[in-house]
Amino acid sequence: MKRMLIMHGPMNQGGAETFLMKIYRAIDKTKYQFDFYLMGGKGFYDSEILSLGGEIFYSSMKTQGFRQYKNSLKSFFKTHHYDHVFRALSNSLSSLDLYYAKKYGKANVLIARSANSDSKEKVFHRLFLPFAKHIPNKMIAPSTEAAIFMFGRGNVEKGKVKLVMNGVDTSLFNFTEQKRTKIRSVLNISQDEKLFIHIGRFDEAKNHFELADIFLEIYSLNDKAKLLCVGSGILKNDFIKKCNNLNILDKIIFLENRTDINELLMAADAMLLPSLYEGMPNVVIEAQSTGLPCLVSNSITKECNISNIVYFESLGNPKKWAAKANNIANYNLEKRIENVTRFPKEYRIEEVTKRFAHIVFESDKEE
Repeated sequence: MKRMLIMHGPMNQGGAETFLMKIYRAIDKTKYQFDFYLMGGKGFYDSEILSLGGEIFYSSMKTQGFRQYKNSLKSFFKTHHYDHVFRALSNSLSSLDLYYAKKYGKANVLIARSANSDSKEKVFHRLFLPFAKHIPNKMIAPSTEAAIFMFGRGNVEKGKVKLVMNGVDTSLFNFTEQKRTKIRSVLNISQDEKLFIHIGRFDEAKNHFELADIFLEIYSLNDKAKLLCVGSGILKNDFIKKCNNLNILDKIIFLENRTDINELLMAADAMLLPSLYEGMPNVVIEAQSTGLPCLVSNSITKECNISNIVYFESLGNPKKWAAKANNIANYNLEKRIENVTRFPKEYRIEEVTKRFAHIVFESDKEE
């Protein structure tokens, strides 16, 4: 059996973490096993990791002191050896984790996955970009834009970066009217109401303040509209205050740490994602597997439109967003079921996991 060490922050319900857990659940654990070196404390998925046979090692983050972070890694790799070490990179500095895995742990296969297609720390990212381009000997990304952002256009053009899609377990996400009816009843959403959904942590990249402006315009066009926000984060209270000032707070439902994302997507009539940037939004892929139309910002990669039900709009014009959102939410359930049939095979978790295992484990040489 080959064991891989995954180096990450707390394993909460972010896009990179969800990608890893989908792979982990589906991969043949008689051949491959994942262990986790988590910097920053416990997270949502920890108990599931342990139940799947993985080990978890906790450590401090770089921001808690670089010397402490470095000494913790050095101490860890003195007693733990892994040939394969994986790091999801939200910024270029994270590739340093792989450098120390090789220096102190003698790891041979250093796998990096790009998780973003932009960053608010642009100068900082550019400063450490050479590390991300040269330290890993295997590079994967969910989209071309995410690949170029983290690993450079040269590596992409040379074929050194492999695209590994955000996979979906379609057995869970295939739309059924029964599940839709059940969850709408739980959420107290009537049949004639339109439910718009946003899934994502409350931080700057997700652009929740503009989401509030968009929903205000949606509600002005349709007083039967409601917004479901799924997620947590440091800007949640600020978002709540803004919605209260706009007098739309009573039309918004807030949920956190859900294990029924599939059913929430089935309950909705359209997804809104006005993000400032995304590597490849996992929630948009999942939404399409349920046949749910999505309206997303045009800063998001066009590669996320895998079944022709994703629509793009420029940021900064909430009225245009509202008109388009109300339009795509007006469809019948037969159309929803028809949308499901467009979901491509290569995004099914079985296919994605096979590709991941082939790239990461089946060849120990740089491809």
